Amino acid sequence: MQGLLGRKSMGLDEALVIFHCQAIHMFFMNFSIDVIFVGKENRVVGLVENIQPFHLSPIFWRADKAIEVAPGTIKSSLTSLFDLLVIEGQAN
Repeated sequence: MQGLLGRKSMGLDEALVIFHCQAIHMFFMNFSIDVIFVGKENRVVGLVENIQPFHLSPIFWRADKAIEVAPGTIKSSLTSLFDLLVIEGQAN
């Protein structure tokens, strides 16, 4: 899976949802991102702000999905642990 590899940036209106994911790596990435980890019911179980290229996120054992967004999105959206998210266009 390529994900965001090879891209130079991510738009403020973009997100990448990675299913069945409890942690991410930033190896060979060109930019930082925020990551929101959610459980099976789309409740936030972990937040990683401004993770830098070539770093690893913590493992969130209760996570089912990772939502990768532009840096600053967690702060600007006031996303907090235990928030319930609506993921439109979600595949199963």
